Amino acid sequence: MLSSNQVKRYDITDMETKFKDIREKNGYTQTQMANKLGMTLGNYQKYEYGNRTSVPYKVIADFCKISNCTPNDIFVLEPVAA
Repeated sequence: MLSSNQVKRYDITDMETKFKDIREKNGYTQTQMANKLGMTLGNYQKYEYGNRTSVPYKVIADFCKISNCTPNDIFVLEPVAA
């Protein structure tokens, strides 16, 4: 167990996502991925560009199913420097 001075702190507002990297790795355009997820291109782009403060579970689950990945592949959370 970590002591209180060893606990890693995270800033959720600086969380990076890998939607673009994973989409490109799977050979989809933004338009194709938006269509597969049943949303507009503009809404999908908000996820890629980080212009959303939250991502619904359904979007994460569907994206992972389409892209053969896990949520851990999508979200990168770096500890905040102490």
